[in-house]
Amino acid sequence: MLNQIWFFAAKAVDGYNLSNDVFWGETNDIHRDSRPVYFREPLAKFSSRSPADNERFDGFPLRPAFMNKATEIRHRLDPIPFHIDRERLFRLLYVKEGKSCTNRLIELANMAEEIARPKATYRLCRLEKQTVDAVIVAGVKLSSRVLRVNMDPVHRVFVGITTCGVEMLDLMEAATDFLEKYWVDVMMEMALRAADQAMEAHIRSTYQPAPLSSMCPGAIEDWPITEQRPLFDIIGKEAEGIGVTLSNCMLMKPMKSLSRVLFPSETGFQSCRLCPIQNCPSRRAIYDPDLMASRYSDRSENSPKS
Repeated sequence: MLNQIWFFAAKAVDGYNLSNDVFWGETNDIHRDSRPVYFREPLAKFSSRSPADNERFDGFPLRPAFMNKATEIRHRLDPIPFHIDRERLFRLLYVKEGKSCTNRLIELANMAEEIARPKATYRLCRLEKQTVDAVIVAGVKLSSRVLRVNMDPVHRVFVGITTCGVEMLDLMEAATDFLEKYWVDVMMEMALRAADQAMEAHIRSTYQPAPLSSMCPGAIEDWPITEQRPLFDIIGKEAEGIGVTLSNCMLMKPMKSLSRVLFPSETGFQSCRLCPIQNCPSRRAIYDPDLMASRYSDRSENSPKS
């Protein structure tokens, strides 16, 4: 009979507290690793591959017991440290020191650091099934041909939500005019990036996957914003646990929140290469107009019929 075990890991990693981390699983043999709590069993129990083949399984260095089908592991990172680089903030806002608005901007930045609580939650999930243009993750269908092709070589993925935190909304209300509201909006974006970086760092330090790529609903036409709902179904109540809700029009609140799927990828993937929008301030890669047809088209549709 397998034992059901709950672990609460009270350990600091990279400066933030993991006291709210919850690890759930079923296993016969449990060991406590030197890193955050980690289930591990002999590789022979899970695969007939040779030990050399198992050194990296599904993009992970080892295949631990928490990757059983019945297992789910959820993490919550709260609070996440947040510091605003004043020089970078001034550059982003095109503000030069010595101007009349400088003191007010510094005051708002100080307030943001004091009240902001960026947060993140993510879940390690089993990729259960693939169809021509969809994948089933943790029993939930995600409809995207691009996502399906990107997940061809993997069997485990991370589904996560990050947010600047509802606390930053109070600072937005304290802004006295449209210019100050724009300043606060930029600070909220910086808080979201801090949460994103913390989640990726936690995934890497805990699971040691191959290089990670990610996809977000609404970033490309192939995976529209309506696919937010399935991701929230996978995350469950943990989304509300970090203060993020989803409206009927598929927008998250706080607005500076992000839902995405992360997966091991040796080749790397950037949604920007499939996005034709010009002059995008968030662009990370050059648009490739031929990539969709060359890599992500369903070749069975173009094959000659007998």
